[in-house]
Amino acid sequence: MTLLWLFALLGLLGWALAQTLVPFTIEWLKRCPAQGRSQPRRILLVAALPWLVPMTAALAMALLASAKRLGWVHDHCTLHAPHHPHFCFEHLPEMLLAHGHWHVAITAAALSVFALLCLRHGYRHRRQSTRLCALTALSRGKGVLRVLDDSRLMAFAAGGTAPHIYLSQGLLGELTPRERRMVIAHEAAHIRYRDLQAGALLETLLLLHFKPFAQALRHLWHEAIELRADERVARRFGKTDTAELLLRFAQGTQAAPVPTAFGGGNLTLRIQTLLKTDTPSGRDTPVFEAVIAIFLVALLAGLSANHHTLETLLGLVVRL
Repeated sequence: MTLLWLFALLGLLGWALAQTLVPFTIEWLKRCPAQGRSQPRRILLVAALPWLVPMTAALAMALLASAKRLGWVHDHCTLHAPHHPHFCFEHLPEMLLAHGHWHVAITAAALSVFALLCLRHGYRHRRQSTRLCALTALSRGKGVLRVLDDSRLMAFAAGGTAPHIYLSQGLLGELTPRERRMVIAHEAAHIRYRDLQAGALLETLLLLHFKPFAQALRHLWHEAIELRADERVARRFGKTDTAELLLRFAQGTQAAPVPTAFGGGNLTLRIQTLLKTDTPSGRDTPVFEAVIAIFLVALLAGLSANHHTLETLLGLVVRL
């Protein structure tokens, strides 16, 4: 038994705990939607829970082990019974595995699945980057704004560190000069708020989520960034004009190769949100963020204070 295996087991238990919390946080996001920039940030925070909880648990044990080594905490490892697991850098943990080798197999399988998910994610990202490079090469224009020789109605922002705004020739032919500025302002809002980079981060964080939870968070994300971009356009051009433009192209706008498109998201919800007259003003209070932060701090402190109980629990799990 090695210290690495002990931390791996702790990480798996932390991931399982996070998976039980995610459905409740998703329901919170649905029932209490935030305004402006808060909702996308909250969605990213929920998406990060399966990463944050195991990291917090591992950090708690690593800090405790370091404190033992520095003499800040009493070293009680020598008082334990033989084969009791220790989160300790001085005395590497020893654990009898005569009846528990299948736990190592499960951990190896979990790590293999994670590696395959990462490879698939990397392949999809590379494939999309290749498509965007080809799209940029076929487009006309210089700088951020690019025009596609396509008769379909499309407008979207795409790219990584050097994003561009793509407008199809068919869309430009249907727009007035003012409507063109509105569409460009919408896509520019995605670039300004770094939705492209944040969306890539979201997809990476969703690797550790069950598929239904990942789909729900992805759906909430697309809605949130579109509403935020609409809000920015409405402040400049007016809510009614923005809603009318969305309604005008609700049926004709084609699906874009990326989610940050003018016709993306739930158009009905976007139009209804713009036409609301009782839109609340002011900033959202960070209650959601505070609850998550308090939970993580409590987890860090609780595991550190009850590390002996946790070590005993892990020992029982391995011996099942």
